[in-house]
Amino acid sequence: MEPGFCSYGRILRAHLFVEHFVTEYLHAKNPSLGDLSTARLTFAQKVELVGGADPAVAYLVPGLRRLNKIRNRLAHTLSTSVTNEDRDASLLIELFRALRDALASPAVASVEPVDVLESFAQHAGMALNAASDPWAGFWVKALVGQSTDES
Repeated sequence: MEPGFCSYGRILRAHLFVEHFVTEYLHAKNPSLGDLSTARLTFAQKVELVGGADPAVAYLVPGLRRLNKIRNRLAHTLSTSVTNEDRDASLLIELFRALRDALASPAVASVEPVDVLESFAQHAGMALNAASDPWAGFWVKALVGQSTDES
């Protein structure tokens, strides 16, 4: 099996994983949207719906767009691979990079492009899932000492 084929499978799996959590996030934040599967929205359209209004996930949007671009490039070009430029785009997301490095410590996290993108997908899924939790805002306010009363 060619290494590129294996990379494609890993990227496709990461893309599908993230898409699941993007969809769950959109449902949680917009329950009146209805069934997104019948709307047949693309991944890019879902990412646009996530947008930048919620700071808990807005920082993910550039990485989500890049992941989709990589997946599309791999799907439509047989002789392509995940590049260092792809990896570096994910590592520009400071919170992801810091958490990734901290989790790997004292070792050094892999710099292989596909490994970084899989890590980003896991991070994005976790962040989207956490932001979907109706109690998420309560805990953030409690931790920073703000009132949680809505009256």
